[in-house]
Amino acid sequence: MNKKLLSLAFMMALTIAVFVPAVKGASIQSLGPGKMTYVIATIAGGPQTVDPALAYDTASGELIANVYDPLVYFKTTGSEVVPWLADSFTVSPDGLTYTFHIRTGVQWQDPAYGTVTPRDVEYSFEKVMVRDYTGGPAWMYWFPIFNQFAADTSSPAAILAQGIALDNAITRNDVAGTVTIQFTTGMAYLPFIQILSQTWGSISSEAWSVANGDWNAAVDRLDDGSWINARDPATSPLDAAPYHMMGSGPFEFNLLNAAVSWSIIRNGGQANDPHPTTTFWGGWGTNRLNLLGFSGVVTRGYVDEIVEYFISDYATRLAGFTGVAPIYDNIAVPRSQIATIWQQPGIKLQYPLATQTVDAMFFSYDVGMTSPYIGTPSGYGYFGELGITPDFFSDLHARKAVANSFNWPNFIGTAYLGEAVQVGIPLPPDGYAPFYNGSAALMYGENVPNAIAEWQLAWGGQVWANGFKFSAVYNSGNLPRMTAANMIKAALEAQNAKFHVDVVEVPWNAYGAVWHGGPGGRATGPIYIVGWLVDYPDPDDWTVPFLSPSGGTFSYPQHLDMDPFAADFENLIAWGARNATVAGRNANYQALWKLYHDRAVSLPLENAFGRRVTRDWVHGWYYNAIFPGVQGYPLWKENILQTTPPFAGKSADFEDVNEDGKVDIKDLATAAKAFGAYFIQPALPPNPVGPPGTYSANWNAKADLNVVDTITGARADMKVDIKDLATMAKLFGFVANAWAPGP
Repeated sequence: MNKKLLSLAFMMALTIAVFVPAVKGASIQSLGPGKMTYVIATIAGGPQTVDPALAYDTASGELIANVYDPLVYFKTTGSEVVPWLADSFTVSPDGLTYTFHIRTGVQWQDPAYGTVTPRDVEYSFEKVMVRDYTGGPAWMYWFPIFNQFAADTSSPAAILAQGIALDNAITRNDVAGTVTIQFTTGMAYLPFIQILSQTWGSISSEAWSVANGDWNAAVDRLDDGSWINARDPATSPLDAAPYHMMGSGPFEFNLLNAAVSWSIIRNGGQANDPHPTTTFWGGWGTNRLNLLGFSGVVTRGYVDEIVEYFISDYATRLAGFTGVAPIYDNIAVPRSQIATIWQQPGIKLQYPLATQTVDAMFFSYDVGMTSPYIGTPSGYGYFGELGITPDFFSDLHARKAVANSFNWPNFIGTAYLGEAVQVGIPLPPDGYAPFYNGSAALMYGENVPNAIAEWQLAWGGQVWANGFKFSAVYNSGNLPRMTAANMIKAALEAQNAKFHVDVVEVPWNAYGAVWHGGPGGRATGPIYIVGWLVDYPDPDDWTVPFLSPSGGTFSYPQHLDMDPFAADFENLIAWGARNATVAGRNANYQALWKLYHDRAVSLPLENAFGRRVTRDWVHGWYYNAIFPGVQGYPLWKENILQTTPPFAGKSADFEDVNEDGKVDIKDLATAAKAFGAYFIQPALPPNPVGPPGTYSANWNAKADLNVVDTITGARADMKVDIKDLATMAKLFGFVANAWAPGP
């Protein structure tokens, strides 16, 4: 395999655990900043790119997923996909050939470029693979199609052959209206259809892309080797100011200031639409969402614009979210700050949400002499209190010493209020049976005597005798990662007076320089904390990023190729991905998890529960753990009111559990099904007795709707009981006013 850095689908652990909160303002009619504008304030660090071929972080993915369309799309829950830009698709019995029939008549947002064609689809897939950006998602095409992580550019002959092979692997039939992808490996790859559902599966207009400086297939051709001239540029031409995006999706790109905010405008012909003659092919305010699993639901509305601000300081976000005239519909709330919005009037809170995320503390085996995070050493082989040798963590004992110094219960209790679980392997416990292994034998824990013993062995005893100084790095605004960095600093410095750790925060849009931005795409941070949101729900998408020395998102920058067991990691990953039986795959993965633990490659910190907190006037949101952030298409804003008897002046923002504009037997049945359920959170009163983060199997936060403060209207007591059913019964039979666009 060629050495290829994948990249990160980052931060959903934060985005979910921190997800969008909300409160009702003083005026029930205000709807915050306006009925047709949805305003988000998230943590600092905007999109790293607007190019679907390069994007591999959730901040970029959230923006791209609202502007572009893929061929297939995830349903509201789970990993099942449905046709989207393709109106149908087939997979050959041997799993090697995928054929997509492209939906006809789909307009590009800019009418000058007409409609989506099979040629655009072919171009979009080939572009991802031709660009083959370092740190990008192209590996997810190269691997299943060619059994390699990147293009073979080893010689002019290889470059020519690679281009021809790519040209033959992705083909179109303009008459039939189809595009076909053919695997050349002779091996099926089951997650492939899910891969196509994500942002790297976005379809772009070829003519528009070329006009904006992107790959020109007629100039840098696949069939003569000149495509190599377009491979892996330092930056995407689409990221040149003022940024360039144009797709067929529900929202059109408006603006992006990488340090401040982005905004997108509904593709629907309203007054501020830059292209008022076009509209989203799925329509607005229709039952189009039934394709995504909204069975029988008709959306009541939509929003015209979505604006997202990047604000690192939580107090600033909170101030703009509460009060008489709130300016945000939605803010990021650190888990440790949930109490600041708990039981506030007008808040809807849904929890817990199972996430497909794992945060981890990573060690770089060699950061190089230019790293700004290793103090002032005299060079390789330096041991002292001024710095570290750049290859400090290539020593297994140094890694194990840190692994034995971290207090997981304290971290989870402090940073997540108990709403997370420790995982010893880079795989969440939900949805991966039988491949998950939650054995305590594969989990480290705080054991100071063991840590000291490992330090005394590290580098032949030189570390314990002479000390060290290095930085633990995290991205700004991420309080759980800040907590973890400070905890490891305190733990290590308490073990030896000669041990010194600086905690350094770096903005997200510059954080790549820490974990993959050094020479050759290597990490410059000796210890740094990053999270992974799954690309596609299969163990392969966890083992490759964390454990592939040649192609892993994290493991390649770590220099895992320096580990004596690098070849074993690579072989076990390959066997696990391609094995034909579940039992065979599981045997490989269990061996891989043990090797990962024994070598202390990195330290998984947690798989956190998610929370959805929003103003009660925000409707239409649904949860799919795989989606990168806010999906704007199903959202609308309204106070669910009735102005005619018998419920004149009443609001059913909470009682209308399924948000269909009625309080009926469906809502009552939802609450009845959850009757007797509870959620235990000692940090938030009132609270049942029990371990934090515990909830009963039938828990449904949306059914926990009773008014607990008749003066303020604060809601939810973490129990579903007769008070909740009584609250709903008072509005049984309610039918809301018709939704209409507002200012």
